[in-house]
Formats: sequence, structure tokens, C-alpha cells
Amino acid sequence: MQQYVVLKDCRLMIQGSEYRRIKALVSESNALFPCIKQIYCGNVFWETRLIREHLGSDLLEFVPTESISHLLPLMIKPSHQGLELEEQLERAWGVRFDKPYRIVLMNGTGTMLGDSLFGASVARALIDHLKAKGVHLEFDVALAVNAARGSELIWQRLAPPGQLRRGAQTLEQLCQYDAMIDFCQLLKLKGYATEQRFDFYLDHFGVSPARLASHLKKPRLAVRNAALVEVGERLEMLRHQGTKRLTFLQPDASTPVRSMPPGFLSALVERLLKDPSRRIVATSAMLRALNSDTSIIDFHELTKDSIDHYVALLAHMTELISVDTLALNIACGLKKPTLGFFSQSEPDILSKYWPELFPVVLPGAETLPFWHRHKADDSWPQAEPLYRSAWLELDIDQIVSQWEHRGEP
Repeated sequence: MQQYVVLKDCRLMIQGSEYRRIKALVSESNALFPCIKQIYCGNVFWETRLIREHLGSDLLEFVPTESISHLLPLMIKPSHQGLELEEQLERAWGVRFDKPYRIVLMNGTGTMLGDSLFGASVARALIDHLKAKGVHLEFDVALAVNAARGSELIWQRLAPPGQLRRGAQTLEQLCQYDAMIDFCQLLKLKGYATEQRFDFYLDHFGVSPARLASHLKKPRLAVRNAALVEVGERLEMLRHQGTKRLTFLQPDASTPVRSMPPGFLSALVERLLKDPSRRIVATSAMLRALNSDTSIIDFHELTKDSIDHYVALLAHMTELISVDTLALNIACGLKKPTLGFFSQSEPDILSKYWPELFPVVLPGAETLPFWHRHKADDSWPQAEPLYRSAWLELDIDQIVSQWEHRGEP
């Protein structure tokens, strides 16, 4: 998290999304230390970039952390640094019996839906776990301006926050909290690409992963009954036609590093459809481009604006095949048999507490340029041929056969 002041009265609307807004206030004086209502704290990379692009760089002035550190709430440290969450809170504020400790999550728990799914599940688990020990927590969520659409709904469903906002928070707002947890530099935090995802978030919430039982370490999903019924009605026709296996296929992620190349995807679809009792269900544009007949059932229109219908669709599936993206995270919460493909991290980030996952790692992935790097960058065009070659080294028939016969003696 960083701090900055905007020196001109302005309001910035990000095109295409009515709630992506940065509000800036006029500086009332030329004093070195601005009013706490005018100091913004947040994900500076995104918010200040947008201000620069649309309004000019002369509107910004950064505030050194040391100059306001005495005004910031307690910054919760990861448990691996020695103190548990409740110990940190009690040292700062004493033991409380009459009201909860108020904690704000800066940047939520990340900008992508999978990050919100795991983070909200951890928050819910901690609220329940510590309440049983007499420690009461209340989380507010300050999402980044670029947080994925649907992030609010995930938080509202799983761990309803006291307040849920987008964009930078003023120092005045932060002063209202007992503590804060900073996820503004999520991808740089220790363990993000290497630790089991639930354990990673527990640690950075200040709680040792060993304190929670393994069966609790999965995304919690609130599957809406109305969405389940609507999706089920649409799928009923397939079952009447003799379909025994509904296989959800998710070939692409938010970055090409974790996405299947088209050639591999075509060969995979061909192999899957050798089973006449199987129908492929999808929401991906990549599969719509391949679908020349009715062998792939497209649910994009129903799910594109509804995370509830997306979760319900996956809940109805017999099995899933997915790259490392949201579908894989939801399948983990649903405990669905899943064939998962990993190209930039170890499968342990999900499979450690998920025996239903059959993981496949791209050959030589640990030697490729984006290993343990969550997103592609400007060097992707040079790396793309290496990844395409690695995907084509996979023996599709062998992988699918082994997965289909998993658990057999």
C-alpha cells in the first residue's frame, strides 16, 4: 500500500464500469502535511496510473509512509513472523469482550475472482474459528478499482463485510479501524505462487495454517437454489438424450501463460468426444470458435453476468477439466473430480487438501520463463513458442485414459 494526494478537484469514471471511480479532493492549503481527508491509501499502481493517463501526472503528490505511520491502524503481520492474529490485536488494543476488532482488507484479497473466493472463505473460517475462542472480528473490504466484476457478490455471499467499497481509502477512513491487512502487492507476497492457497491466506491473515483442520481448507460456496434449478432444467434435455457424463471444459485463463493453445485444445476435444455418452459443457470463447456442431453445449449467455449461475453450472457437472483459473478453484470447493493443467506453479497450491484433483504439470514448466510468475508481460511473444511446444509434448490420450480410470485397481 502507498499513499498519495490529488491536488486538483476531479472525478474520474473508468469507461465501461459505473462503479470504477476515483474521487479526488482539492487541497485546501499548501501545507506540507495535507488534511487526512485528502490522503489516499491504496493500490497505487492502478489508481495513479489511471489518473496519469486521463488527467495528467501533475495532479499527484506522493506521501512518505513514515510521515503518516503514526496515524495508520495496526498493520497485521503474517503468522510466520511470530505472532498470531489475536495476539497482535490484544497487544495493541487489549482483550475485548464487548465489541469486535474492526479490520480492513486493503485491495480485498486480490483483484481476481479466484483470489476473492479463497480470501472470503478464509475470512469466514476465521470469524467462526476465533468466535468460538471469544475473539470477535469484523472485516471491511476495500477492493481495488480494477477488481474483477463479481468480486462484491463473492464477499457478500461468503463473508458479508461490514462495509464493501472500491477504490483508494482516505487516511481519515483508515483511522476508524483497529487494524489493516495489506494485499495491494498480492503477487509479491511470500508464498503466493508456492504455498497451498488457503494456507497462504491464513498466514497473511496472521493465523498459523496448522490451527485449522484440513477439511476446512477449501473454498466455501453458497450455491443458490434458484440458479441450481434453472441450470438443471436446461441440462435435463441432455440426460434424456442418453448423456451420462457432463464434462465442463475451461481451456483459458486471464493470462495466456495459463491457457491451452488452440492446437492442444482441438486435440483434447476430439479425444473427449470419442466417448459417445459424454457431452462437453463450456462458457469459453475458445470453445465457441471450435464448435462446428452440437457436441459442445455453450452456457456463456446464462453465466456471463451471474457468478451464481456459473457455480450452479459447475455443481451439476459430472467432472471438470480446467487450467489454473476460477473454474478450478470452484471445483475444489465442490469437491468435483477434476483434471487440472498447471503451467506456472506446483499443483500443491490446490491439490494438497483436494484428493479429487488429477494434476498435470506442463513438461519442463519449472524451466520456462513464467514459472512462479502469475501473469504474462511484454516478453510473452518470445516465450509463447516455448509454451506451445511444451503443451504439445503432453500425451493427451494417455492423460485422459489415466484420469478416466482413476481409482481403479
